[in-house]
Amino acid sequence: MNIAICDDDKIIVKQIEKLLFDFFIEKGIDYELYSFTSGRELLERDVQFDIAFIDIEMPGINGIELSKKLLEKNSYAIIMIVTSFNHYLDDAMDLSVYRYISKPIDRERFTVNLGSALRKYLNINRPIAIKGNDEISKVNSCDIIYLSFEDRKVWIHTRDDVIEVTKTLDYWKKQLGDANFYQINRSHIVNLGYVTSVNKNKVVLKCNGDIIELKASSRIYASLKRAYYSFLGGTSE
Repeated sequence: MNIAICDDDKIIVKQIEKLLFDFFIEKGIDYELYSFTSGRELLERDVQFDIAFIDIEMPGINGIELSKKLLEKNSYAIIMIVTSFNHYLDDAMDLSVYRYISKPIDRERFTVNLGSALRKYLNINRPIAIKGNDEISKVNSCDIIYLSFEDRKVWIHTRDDVIEVTKTLDYWKKQLGDANFYQINRSHIVNLGYVTSVNKNKVVLKCNGDIIELKASSRIYASLKRAYYSFLGGTSE
């Protein structure tokens, strides 16, 4: 688990570092921590962050723009906005940031929010056992982009590989049966975390700079739209 702190106030950075240390020591969970005092410095690191604590008002790139760029790199990133400027709340909510933590930081509230973020992270990163023809491998659910049924075979398309599996698409639909995955037609199940747009005819996904377009059944468009809006933290109305 990669965690980032970005705040131009070094006292706040140290405070969050201490809160994280105390929390994860108690839980017995390992993590990698990266601390920055500017958004530019953070973006220069070639690291995909899972949880990030981001200040709003910083020199150069502000926290809202920085959060957008982090989410472009990892749509599953859990963003915690940490600031004393409440007038940025609407902008932060438009990004579907996970929490908005006010300064000065309250230890109890911080710990509760961090615990909630950890539960979300663990759910997103559920290990999935994939049995192929020759071996069994483990893939985190968040690394699965989509599944396809082609040439009477089921294929799992991950961020790094395409794996032929022995089970049916219905089996994988049940195995991945959470709010992150949705069956868009008889032959494809997509991870909503990689979806950039949906319409009555197709679903567009993006991963590692590649654009993937898959045909969607018009019959399920209304329910697909609701599921996608819900995944993004909104409603379809």
